[in-house]
Amino acid sequence: MSLWIHLGINAMSTMLLSASNYTMQVISSPTRKEVDDAHAKSRWLDIGIPSTRNLRSISWGRITMWIILGLSSVPLHLMYNTAVFSSLSANAYDYIVVSEDFFDSSAVYNASIGFSTIDILNAMHEAAVNGNLSNYTSAECMTMYGVNFVSKARNVLLVTNTRDTTNNSVLASQEWDGTQEIPYSWICGDGWDGDPYADQMQVCTTTIAQAAATDWTVSGHHISYCMVEVVEEKCQLSFSLVIMLIVIAVNASKACIMILTAWKLNEPTLVTIGDAVASFLKDPDPTSEGICLSTKMDIQKKRWKLQTAKPWTPKKHFWFRAASVKRWLICNILCIGVIGLGIFLLTQGMDGIDIYNIKALWELGFGTVSANSVVTVAPTGLIATTLFANLPQGILSFLYLTYNGLFSCMLGALEWNRFGRFRKPLRVTAPEGTQRSTYYLQLPYTYAIPLLLMSGGLHWLMSQSLFLALVNVYDDDGEFDAENSISTVGYSCIAIFAALIVGGVAVVCGIANGFRRYDDGIPLVGSCSAAISAACHPPKEDSMAHLMPVKWGKVERDPGSDGVGHCCFSSFEVERPVSGDLYAGTKEKYS
Repeated sequence: MSLWIHLGINAMSTMLLSASNYTMQVISSPTRKEVDDAHAKSRWLDIGIPSTRNLRSISWGRITMWIILGLSSVPLHLMYNTAVFSSLSANAYDYIVVSEDFFDSSAVYNASIGFSTIDILNAMHEAAVNGNLSNYTSAECMTMYGVNFVSKARNVLLVTNTRDTTNNSVLASQEWDGTQEIPYSWICGDGWDGDPYADQMQVCTTTIAQAAATDWTVSGHHISYCMVEVVEEKCQLSFSLVIMLIVIAVNASKACIMILTAWKLNEPTLVTIGDAVASFLKDPDPTSEGICLSTKMDIQKKRWKLQTAKPWTPKKHFWFRAASVKRWLICNILCIGVIGLGIFLLTQGMDGIDIYNIKALWELGFGTVSANSVVTVAPTGLIATTLFANLPQGILSFLYLTYNGLFSCMLGALEWNRFGRFRKPLRVTAPEGTQRSTYYLQLPYTYAIPLLLMSGGLHWLMSQSLFLALVNVYDDDGEFDAENSISTVGYSCIAIFAALIVGGVAVVCGIANGFRRYDDGIPLVGSCSAAISAACHPPKEDSMAHLMPVKWGKVERDPGSDGVGHCCFSSFEVERPVSGDLYAGTKEKYS
């Protein structure tokens, strides 16, 4: 049940993140006036991608809406997955070292070692006599009690074949409440009990204990076998009203901003590359006139005022050139860092449960909370534990945004690049004439849907890898102990392993796409508004180009151009530029 609920939660949270990112991109998209103001100051803005560069050029109202949408995603992904969580039981118990005489009905009443009350002793004696205890070997007993929280057993009789000089059948006893920092050191025998650094500075584990199972000694007595009080495991699915109220409040704020965006943003913004091209074709930008072969790199190097003809040098650029080095570094260093951390946590988790076989990890449970797979050093308190468990969710959300931005850059450049090969209608938000409607921003569905599925799948896998778990403690009489019950973090090694595989595939796909090449028929402008506008100075006769299917290329030379050609988007016939020929503008401009 928990698995399917979290699958639904992560599907909804991923769609919310995507919708929020979509709205943030629309809000940060500049108006034509904002672009003109920036160009007048020799600054350029981003078109068609999620951008923080544009924030200094848009209105304060839109900046506020953008910030609210961004901040509201933080509590959403830090808490949504723990609105519903699992609980497990942790049973306090007494381990009692007894001789074979304990099972004689008269021998038990001579015992007094380590007990303030004889109730548990009598109950165990009665259960043993009536055959209500289960017999386990020493090794099996170590496995059952060698977990952080004992959930399927309670009190245990450790049976020895030795006697003491007093002829008592109860030789030693110890109460174990199941929540100690070193929860089962006693199973490693004498020298370990209460000292986690005994025996060559090692911590007690079931592997160490079982290595000496045939010579198991507890409190100075050799243990032959165990008689265990087996109980039914108590687990349940819980719901946090506080966390759900926070999630509802966050979702409500997002919904309000999205509605406000649709209602208040009346002035057209340049959301897509098609919007920008249409705007610049309709009303050419004088600040970029005469630099028709400009690339994003030219603009970044402040070549705005370079008024000389430029030879056309066709080049098939790699896709990764469409995004900045900074964007690539942030995205991939963070991805590789997260995968490295995941590998470290997986090895630590396997060490903690002493299992290194994939099949055995699967049998332990996919996203299943169990007594031997909880983080014993997690913070206490529901909210603190929630934040700890969902910290990876926040990182994954940020990674989705960076990957979305990365692919938006590469695919926006691909859409632009195709205008160098094909005559196409412009894809705009408010279509006119032969223009096409915008069904997406910059990510086509063939990329957007796999990216969403990848993100949602990783969020779900992470919710099964590290999750909030409530530990309900029961005393050695089986009564609920609310005071010692805790909220902690559970983990599933097989889910962590699956998340690492999917995450690794995502990183490889991103890098592999970066090494694809664009066609060499048009300059690489990326998302740079100035470079886009430089390519949008059509012939004066082509005044309706923004409404028609267009193509980028060499247009007919003006009379007296002195061999200097011009390239631009046009609805007229265009030719592919000739390598080595000069292109920029008219003779009057460059003579």
